[in-house]
Amino acid sequence: MTQRLVPGQNAPLRARRLRFVASSDAPLDVSGLVVGPNLESLSADGFVFYNKPHTPGVALQADGLQIDLAAVTPDAAGVLCIVSVDPAASRAGTFGRLSAGLVDENNTAVAEFDVPLSNGISAVLCFELYRKGHEWKVRANGQGYAGGLAQLITTHGVEVDDQPAPAATHSVMRPPSTSTIPIEPLDRNHAFERMWMIFEDAARSAASLQSSRDYAEKRLDDELSAAVADPATRNSPAGNALRATAQQRYDELVAKATASHNNDSDHLIRELVTIDPALPRSLASWNSAAWLTNTPDPSDGIRLGEVGVSERGPLRIPFCVRLPLLRPLWIDTESPSAASGVVSSIVLRLLSASSPTPSFAAVDLTGSLDAITGPLGRLMLGPVVRNHADISTWLESITNEVELEEMAASDRGAPPEGAGPVIVLSDFPHGYQAADIERIIRLAAIGPAVRLSLIIVGSNESQSSDGGLSTLSRHCQHLPTVGDLKIFDPWTDNEWEFTPDAVPNDTDRLAKVMGVLARR
Repeated sequence: MTQRLVPGQNAPLRARRLRFVASSDAPLDVSGLVVGPNLESLSADGFVFYNKPHTPGVALQADGLQIDLAAVTPDAAGVLCIVSVDPAASRAGTFGRLSAGLVDENNTAVAEFDVPLSNGISAVLCFELYRKGHEWKVRANGQGYAGGLAQLITTHGVEVDDQPAPAATHSVMRPPSTSTIPIEPLDRNHAFERMWMIFEDAARSAASLQSSRDYAEKRLDDELSAAVADPATRNSPAGNALRATAQQRYDELVAKATASHNNDSDHLIRELVTIDPALPRSLASWNSAAWLTNTPDPSDGIRLGEVGVSERGPLRIPFCVRLPLLRPLWIDTESPSAASGVVSSIVLRLLSASSPTPSFAAVDLTGSLDAITGPLGRLMLGPVVRNHADISTWLESITNEVELEEMAASDRGAPPEGAGPVIVLSDFPHGYQAADIERIIRLAAIGPAVRLSLIIVGSNESQSSDGGLSTLSRHCQHLPTVGDLKIFDPWTDNEWEFTPDAVPNDTDRLAKVMGVLARR
């Protein structure tokens, strides 16, 4: 089935042998570039064009760019599919229109992309084919360059012998916030995947910006070194002019890369604003009207917070995890009371993500969760555990019930229809015995089979001298709540500032949200 892509959209690639083709009103050249995770060329041999028609897995032929993904060098993260205007055959020197496509070895169209163009563009990065685990995906990029093929490939780390084309206006094909290109409608059955696609787009755009900055810095250093290499001209007007030109070229490239990234961010901000009202409540912002509706709203994920980078602008991407949880969530905090807003948010989102609403159980020795355990009393499996002397008996009972459900699920050959309980172990590990830790490890191991959600609240114990405690801590997905919070994205390994999600400060709205949940 042919997938018609819009700028920034990703899609899986099932075929491993592909051909990249393009058509336009102007005569075209196609080329390819094998790149690392930062979209920068791995080596001089990675650029495939008319003068060097092949590299492992990529070959230029008469009918297009042939790509064998299985044969691409293992250290490569992706292949860029590029088109440029043939300057020898085109008077205008720019595209009139541009359509790009991928076809499989049976000549069946796999993906199509009508590239939106700005004036003066003479080279375009049409597609990114990139690894995701053991699979491959395609992203419709559409980034254009008025400086032509030379500007495009030097931006992506290819050194050319000839002087690069003069700096020119760099156009970003992904639309700014005022673009009329429609946002792809949300598929509510795959809402979590959509949120990760947006995060991935932001990560790749940030990596491209950093790659451009690094390249500009390297080029500036090289040109300044060349300008002072000859003592006879080092302090002459000619030497000063060379240094000024080098600095100007640096400033222009960084400015254009920043503008490109800003346009990417504008589009993603518009996309997030557009789809937020349609998101399931467990993934939506707390301002969404979905929180106050009494209709079932199942979801395949929950929001844990937001990521962004202050110096890169206002874009904030929801950071989400898939449901059911494959590992317990460990909320890192020295003070459960200080993290109560974060824990409450996770609990409410987990309870909202399934229909019927799951049950809820908690150990809360210090009363940090009173704001939600009281209003949600109808959902509680039993009284909140308030005394450390009661933890062992309570955990034994919970573990026995979960093990019985696991055996029933094994007999059925399928997990339970609805979600299992949401269990919160606050004030951890104070008051918990060694046998309790073993039971919690058991709950963590069988939790995915019965769709149980386990939340642990306490200080990070990954380096504990207690072997069971450190094993449990390392098995969990940790969520930091204090200090300088950083996470790294899985596509480019770039650093992001993380802000954990917390329930709204509006107590009236929060009471209405819990009232809706308690009635379901």
